[in-house]
Amino acid sequence: MLILTPQQIREAENDANNAVLSFETMMENAGKGCADHIISLYPACKTVILCGKGKNGGDGLVIARHLHNAGFDVTIVNMSKDKSDPLSETVRTRIPQGVVQLCAEDENICPKLLFDGAALIIECIFGIGFRGKLPETAERIILAANAAAAGRIAVDLPAGLWDGYSEEDTFFHADETLSMLCLKPVHAFHPLSDLCGKVTVIPIGFGEDDIRNEYKKLHLTTKKAVASMFRKRPYNAHKGTNGNALLVMGCRNMPGAAVMAAKGCLHCGAGLVSLAFPDAAYAAVTPQLSECLLLPMQSDADGCFANCNAVWFAENCNRFSAIAIGCGLSQADGAEQILLTILENYNGKLLIDADGINLLSRHINLLKTAKAQILITPHPGEMARLTGKTISDINADRENTAIRFAEEYGCVTVLKGANTVIAFPDGTAAINPTGNPSMARGGSGDLLTGIISAFLAQGFSTVNAAVAGVYLHGLCGDIAAARFTEYAATVSRMTDCIPDALSLILKKD
Repeated sequence: MLILTPQQIREAENDANNAVLSFETMMENAGKGCADHIISLYPACKTVILCGKGKNGGDGLVIARHLHNAGFDVTIVNMSKDKSDPLSETVRTRIPQGVVQLCAEDENICPKLLFDGAALIIECIFGIGFRGKLPETAERIILAANAAAAGRIAVDLPAGLWDGYSEEDTFFHADETLSMLCLKPVHAFHPLSDLCGKVTVIPIGFGEDDIRNEYKKLHLTTKKAVASMFRKRPYNAHKGTNGNALLVMGCRNMPGAAVMAAKGCLHCGAGLVSLAFPDAAYAAVTPQLSECLLLPMQSDADGCFANCNAVWFAENCNRFSAIAIGCGLSQADGAEQILLTILENYNGKLLIDADGINLLSRHINLLKTAKAQILITPHPGEMARLTGKTISDINADRENTAIRFAEEYGCVTVLKGANTVIAFPDGTAAINPTGNPSMARGGSGDLLTGIISAFLAQGFSTVNAAVAGVYLHGLCGDIAAARFTEYAATVSRMTDCIPDALSLILKKD
C-alpha cells in the first residue's frame, strides 16, 4: 500500500484537481466511499458525526447525507460556530432535513449527553492537517466520545494523532480509521499505527497511476503482496528444485547463531541447507542440526575460521544458489578472507549480516564491484558502521538512510527495527507492519537471516526474499508473543511458529 505524507497528499490532490477531477468531486467520492463502507459494517443506527471546519469536516457532511438516506439517525456536531471552508459549506447545503446539527461551542451542550444512545461515532475533525495539542473544545468532546459505549470510526487520522504525538496527549480512540486515497505515515509506523485501529483505504476517484513518481517512495507490505510471491511447487520437484543454500556462520564462542539461522532456513523450504562453520564449534552445532549438510572447517587458535579456508570458498561458492554469511562469524582474519573471497568470486544471491556487515564496513566499495546480487540486513548500530553516521542519526531518518544506501551501493538494504525498512536500489522502500517488542532479543536477527536465505535459495529475487522474509519473521514474533507473552517468546518459539505463520500468509481469504 502506498504511503504519502500530508504534504504529498495535498500536492497529489492539487494535481488531480488540475487534471483529473475537481476537489468537490473528490470530497463527494470520499464521503460516499466512507458511507458505503460504514453501511456494509453497521445496521442503520443512531450515529453522531463530529465535523471540523476544514475538508475533513466536509467529508463528514457528505457521510452524514448518505447515512441519513440509508436510514441512519444522524446527528452532526460542528466543532466551531465559525463557517467552514467554502467547499465544506457547499456540501453542507445538500444535507437533507431530518439531520440534526449542533455546535460543540454552545453553552448548553453536554458532551456526555451528545453520545447518549449512539451506536456509532464518526470523527471528521482535523484529518491530515492536525499538528500540536487538541483545542479545549475538541478535547472535551473526544474524551466523552472515547468513554461512550459506541463504535468509533475516524476519517483519515484519529484526531490528536500526528508524528509528534505524546502518550500524555488526548486522541480519538478509533476502532477503525478510513484513510482517503492511500496510507499516511501515522497509519504505517509503530507505535502510532497501533492507535489507529484497523486501517481501510477509501478511493477518492484517482489512483496511484495519477500520482507523481517522486511520491511513490514508500509502501506498506501487505499479506496479499507477500502471498503473491510464493509459487506452487511442481509435482515432480526434488531437493535440487528447491534450492541449495550455504550458510557461513559461527565460531567456538557463538555457535548458537549458526544453529538458529540454519533452523530458520530449513523451516522455510530450502531443498538443501549446508552449514560451513569452524570445527571448534562441532560439539555445540552438530547435535542440534540433523537435516543440514555439515561442513566443519579448520579453526584458528581462537576457534574462528582459519585463513586457509578461503581457498575452498573460491573453488566451491558457485555451487550454491544462495549464500548467507555473518551470524556468529567473528571478525577474525579468516572470516574476513572468506567474505572477501566470496565477494570476488560468487555470482549468485548473497546475504550479508551481523559480523559479515562489520567486516564489510572495512571494504564498503566492494559492494559496487561484486558480481553477486547482494542483500544486507543491518541493525542501526551496524548501519552506523557502514555509513559513518551515529545511531541517533540513523534512527532519526531510517527510511531515507536505508534508501540512500541501497541506491548508492546497488544492494537491497534491510534496516532492522520498528518498523523494519526494506530499501531497494531504485530509490523505493517497503515498510514492514509485523513484529513486536518480544523480538528484541539475541538470535532474532539470525533467524531472519535463515528465513531470507531459504527464499533466496528457492529462486525469490533479493527484493521479494527480503520483503517476504521480514514479514514472515515479524508474523512469527506476533504469533509467539500471543501464545507465550512478549517475555517468553524466545527465538526457538518463534522458529516453531514458522509453519503457522506460513499457513496464515498462504491461506486464501
